[in-house]
Amino acid sequence: MFCTCCRANSQFRSVSVKGNTFVEGSCNFRHSAIVDHEKSTPHEKALRMSKTTPLTPSELKTTEAGNALKMLQAAERNKLCYLFRNVHAIAKNNRPISDYKWLCELDIAKQIEIGSTYINDHAAVNFIHHIAKVELSHTEKQCKAVPFLSFLMDGTTDISGSEQETLYLRYSKTGNVTERFLNTSSPKSTTSADLYDHVIDVLKQTNIDKDKLVGMGTDGASNMTGSRTGLSTLMKQRINSELVNVHCLSHRLELAFRDAIKKNKQYEKLMTFLIGVHYFYKKSHKQKTGLLTAISTIGKGVLPPKVTGTRWLPHLFRSVTALLKTFQALEIHLATASHGNPKAEGCTGPSDEAFPQAPKI
Repeated sequence: MFCTCCRANSQFRSVSVKGNTFVEGSCNFRHSAIVDHEKSTPHEKALRMSKTTPLTPSELKTTEAGNALKMLQAAERNKLCYLFRNVHAIAKNNRPISDYKWLCELDIAKQIEIGSTYINDHAAVNFIHHIAKVELSHTEKQCKAVPFLSFLMDGTTDISGSEQETLYLRYSKTGNVTERFLNTSSPKSTTSADLYDHVIDVLKQTNIDKDKLVGMGTDGASNMTGSRTGLSTLMKQRINSELVNVHCLSHRLELAFRDAIKKNKQYEKLMTFLIGVHYFYKKSHKQKTGLLTAISTIGKGVLPPKVTGTRWLPHLFRSVTALLKTFQALEIHLATASHGNPKAEGCTGPSDEAFPQAPKI
């Protein structure tokens, strides 16, 4: 024989079964054994517990135990919030993961309660993945609520030499244009066919409807904008024949600028001089100190900035502006340094062969 009440409570409420044969099964079928079991303390306790109704979540919050649990959960939540904010700041500012540990140690020095767990690089990477998942879910939700989408795509080479393609989504909702980061990953190759497969795979993985695509923005390379086999052509043939490809304005401006001055010898000499004078002071602490002394004496000027880079025209504009401001200090210092340094006379930069026609000061 078994006692249903005692068995249920021993299984789910951890009631002691020691000496309670009606839990494991009693072979005593006498009436007195059943009466004695009903009067026993374990049976009465199990009976009381079976008649007790569980508290609802709202009722639990009003109890002392519920309040204690709520305070404990709030404290743990606050600790995790500090850790997530540290990781988010590192990721957003392109800082190395190794900065996470000392940032947490700084919080501890400030007497901020962040606990002693999850203060390592592995936890930081895990936090970043969770943040990325939440942001991606926001992007998916917003893309489902709009009728049309466009994407921006550009590639670069990472430190290992692998090609990395970055995708952004662009859409308009209630008149507000929004851009959201979608993905950075490596395609099989940079051919238009592989780039097309790469874009489709990314859209599938992120649950973005490719049929909503009406536009794309690229840098104007042949594998992107080719009229026969370019990525834009494949997108028009396979997804939307009305899809519009937009050539990046910065790239078009740079190409137009290059076409306008490509035959101008003065431009070539100016670029040679700006590159040479930048490396001349960057590679030598002695020369940099000498120029800074000349700038301090005159009261105006800056160190020559780098003229080359991804944003070509802003680099050139900044370098020319710095040259006009620092020209007098450069003239003074180079005139002095040229007595003992041949590079100062020609200001040829890293190598004389690289800039053979550099202007002299």
